[in-house]
Amino acid sequence: MACVFDVFSRMPLAAETFTSEPTADEITTLFDRTAQRLGRAVSDLPWHWHGILSLVGGSTHMTQEEREESRRHFGVLTEDLRSQIQQVAEGVTANGEAIRRSEEHTARELAAVRAETAAGFAAVHTEIAAVRSEADAFRVETTRNFAAVHTEFAAVRSEAEAFRDETARNFAAVRSEMASNRTGAPVPRRPRTRRRPN
Repeated sequence: MACVFDVFSRMPLAAETFTSEPTADEITTLFDRTAQRLGRAVSDLPWHWHGILSLVGGSTHMTQEEREESRRHFGVLTEDLRSQIQQVAEGVTANGEAIRRSEEHTARELAAVRAETAAGFAAVHTEIAAVRSEADAFRVETTRNFAAVHTEFAAVRSEAEAFRDETARNFAAVRSEMASNRTGAPVPRRPRTRRRPN
């Protein structure tokens, strides 16, 4: 691609793409079309346009002094362009370094957040394990207490059944004694039963 810029304003005036490196005649034709579009002939263009045409090998009417002046002028422009490119390159390098430092800082912060989150979850897991252990101990203790209660209830039931049997025997003996008193028959002595101590 070839572009025509105004040297002083640095504004693009025309552009054209080529399939290969353009020749001097093609560049001259591009300049000529640009000048005609601006309403000027090539011979009426400012001196720096003639300098451009001279550098690319186009046919112009310039003196040796004008050519030297054009070369000096474009040498200054080239140095200025190199300086600007160098500034851009340094800016890109500085931006890259800043981005790298920012990425490293972000990575450190993310690692700190990960570590803090892992520590928090570890504490939660420890608490859950402690609660589970307490629940297991409470279940074992409750099971033992219920077993003791069942044993005590069984003992009370056994004592109640023994007391019921003893009471039934006593009532049977009383009834037999009362029946004997009515008929005058001798009353058999009731055996004394000794209650078991609680």
